[in-house]
Amino acid sequence: MKQYRPTSPARRHYTISDHSALTASEPFKKLVFFNKRRVGRSKGRITSRHRGGGNKKLYREIFFGQEKKGILGKVKTIEYDPYRSAFISLVSYQDGSWGYILASLNLKTGEEIICEEKTALKDGNRLMLKNIPVGYFVHNIEVKTGMGGKLTKSAGAAAQIIAQDGEYTFLKMPSSEVRKIKNVCYASLGQLSNVEHRMESTGKA
Repeated sequence: MKQYRPTSPARRHYTISDHSALTASEPFKKLVFFNKRRVGRSKGRITSRHRGGGNKKLYREIFFGQEKKGILGKVKTIEYDPYRSAFISLVSYQDGSWGYILASLNLKTGEEIICEEKTALKDGNRLMLKNIPVGYFVHNIEVKTGMGGKLTKSAGAAAQIIAQDGEYTFLKMPSSEVRKIKNVCYASLGQLSNVEHRMESTGKA
């Protein structure tokens, strides 16, 4: 965590997570686009007062599903994403394409990852729930096959596999709720990065 001196009332108790794990400050240009904000306006005219504005930011296109199934990828960078609390990783795939994925806590640059029905049990790899042993932590979990990850995608989030029963997998969510999901759905191994995000304090408003 990075703490600031109380040079003013607004700076008192101001604490943010340490971004020393990041390896790049600029996004990959081919994978970003600008979402123009139209908040408070209809056909260009203001219809809701005091709405709109905000900081301009670029949206990163992220693979939440099995878009690169069976294609080996190499992690190039760990980056900050203004649209989400967890960090993201830029991956170079063997077919010549590039893509962003959610970065797990122990994922390092230079490591190789893959999405397969059954593969090595290593952080960053993506595989079917039925092929993940009980006790492992997963993130970016599918709810319906082919729909992409929908659960546990925020900073530091992880669900634990507690049982395999027939065609279902039982997962303990970060909220301690137990969910029953079809075991042919996919999930990524490991806990998500930026665990310290929940301890951030913006100080005085």
